Amino acid sequence: MPALRVYVVAEFEAARIGLGSIIDAQTDMAKVGEAPTLGAMALSRGFERADVLLVDVKALNRANLDDLKAHFPTWAPTARILFFGSEQDARGVNAQDLPACLAFDAVGFLLMDAPGDRIVGALRLVGQGKFVCECEMEVLRSFLTALEAWAGETAHDDASPLSGRELDVLRLVAQGLSNRGIAEQLFLSEGTVKIHISRIMTKLDLERRTELVRYALARGLVPLTQ
Repeated sequence: MPALRVYVVAEFEAARIGLGSIIDAQTDMAKVGEAPTLGAMALSRGFERADVLLVDVKALNRANLDDLKAHFPTWAPTARILFFGSEQDARGVNAQDLPACLAFDAVGFLLMDAPGDRIVGALRLVGQGKFVCECEMEVLRSFLTALEAWAGETAHDDASPLSGRELDVLRLVAQGLSNRGIAEQLFLSEGTVKIHISRIMTKLDLERRTELVRYALARGLVPLTQ
C-alpha cells in the first residue's frame, strides 16, 4: 500500500518536528515537507504531492485566503486538509474563511493536545476523504450556520442547467451519500446514478465529487442545519 503523504504547516519548529516524528514513525505514512505558514508552503516544494495537509488553524489568520483559494485546486488537486488547534482557535476562525477552506477540501479539525495515536488515526480518516471534527457542538453549529448564511448569500438566480432528477442526485451527493446510497434513496440502479453524476459533471464543467458538493452548497441546495 502506498504511503499516505503528509505536509505539515505549523508556526513553531518544535511542533513541526514533533508531528513529523509521529508521521515518520508510521509504516503507512511519510512526511513530504513542512512550512511555518500557508504562504511559505505555497512557495515551497513538496506540498503538491501531499495527500493530506496537517495545518495549524492559526495559519488561516496569516494567509491570503483569496489567493490560496484561487490557486490551490491547481497546485494540489487531490490534497485534503486536517486542521489542528485549541477550542479557542476553533472559535476564532472567521466565518468568512470557511468558503475558502472548502476550496481546500478541508475535511477535519483535531484538538492540538490529541495523543499521537489519535493524530495518526485522524490523518488516515481524512486521507480516505472522511470528516473528522473534535470541538464543542456549539462551535460546530456556528460553523454550519456561517456556511449556510454564505450559501444563501452566494446563491444564483440563473436557471439551473440540470434536470430535476439530476438536482435530486446532486443534493444526495452533497449530503455525502455513496452511489449505492443514492440509488437506494431514488430507487435507481448504481449504473444509472453513475450516468447522472457523469452528466452533471459535464454540464457544470466539474471534475471531482468535492466540486459538486461546493456547487450545491454555493446555491443553497443542501440544508446545513436541522
